[in-house]
Amino acid sequence: MKTHNQPENMEANSSSHSYCVILCGGRGNRLWPLSREAKPKQFQDFLGTGASQLQQTYRRFRAVFPEERILIATNQAYRPLVEEQLPDLPAGNILGEPALYDTAPVFMRTACHIAAKDPEAVVLFTPCDHYIVGENEFLSHVLSCLDFALRKEELITLGIHPTRAETAYGYIQLADEEEEGKFRRIKAFTEKPEEELARVFIESGEFYWNSGLIFGRAERFIEEIKHHLPEVASVFLPAREKNLFGTAEEQEYVDKYYSYLPRVSFEYGVMEKISNAYILPTSDFVWTDIGTWTALYELAPKDPQGNAALAGCKIISREARENLVALPEGKLAVLKGLEGYLVAEADGVILICKRDDRQSLRSLQGAVMALDDGERYQ
Repeated sequence: MKTHNQPENMEANSSSHSYCVILCGGRGNRLWPLSREAKPKQFQDFLGTGASQLQQTYRRFRAVFPEERILIATNQAYRPLVEEQLPDLPAGNILGEPALYDTAPVFMRTACHIAAKDPEAVVLFTPCDHYIVGENEFLSHVLSCLDFALRKEELITLGIHPTRAETAYGYIQLADEEEEGKFRRIKAFTEKPEEELARVFIESGEFYWNSGLIFGRAERFIEEIKHHLPEVASVFLPAREKNLFGTAEEQEYVDKYYSYLPRVSFEYGVMEKISNAYILPTSDFVWTDIGTWTALYELAPKDPQGNAALAGCKIISREARENLVALPEGKLAVLKGLEGYLVAEADGVILICKRDDRQSLRSLQGAVMALDDGERYQ
């Protein structure tokens, strides 16, 4: 029996050349102290759904892609967690990175790996921290983008209609002309603008949020990185010339040469520079990036005073409003006189601060890391 929000099986409608790469290597620092180096946010279930963010993402895309064409790009240290949470995934579909160097190196390595197996491959790169209501509508757009990518030699991203001036997302400006069906040319891509600029974007009506889903032929990703980030491409091209990708020698090469790579994201390094990409604007499903305490607060159930407790803990409140409590299962928070606060505890750290004050959150985390024994709290 299909459960609420479970997508229909659309696998038969996808091309045999379509691949999905789930990006699963980040540390989720903005959700510290719950998201920690030993077990970052993608391996946790904050909302009590019964599945981690990685498991939910994998389940979602299994409706479109067969398991042999879903790859997990992660840190080598997280390989055991991926294997534990996705036991049916073929072992060779976990691509481990020896260090956290942001997404551009991941895109290049993974595109080379897939292209070595399937020169005609079309690839979807997707984060694994999205909350979506209306998954059938979402996946129908995914299929449209895959089909478009098969026909076009350009990169495509899925755009989300913005609802607020969010500074944690990338913004995509639609071109005035050159429409092709539902798709639009991208005029400009701006990654994580300041709030004032984000407000200008929203008011103009010309911008969509970048969902983080990027589609294109594997060879196209390689060519764009060679053009815009030659310092990234140059590390991997010798392995490609020697046909090491897709062989037992690939991981040994990656481990040996990864330290030569710059730390740069694909969004900053390529998408902000590219002039020939497309966007599919969407507005018929609910999308949230679970990357901040603000996002978790918006999704969590609330009491009549707007206080929210993440799955497993409880709240008693008096004269307290719009607070978010994230404690270990079975613990109780008793609040009085607080408004708009975050109260979080995990693995020896208790954090109490204003829920939406992201700058202070970063500063406080930095102060903890500066302690002599700060590494134990990472």
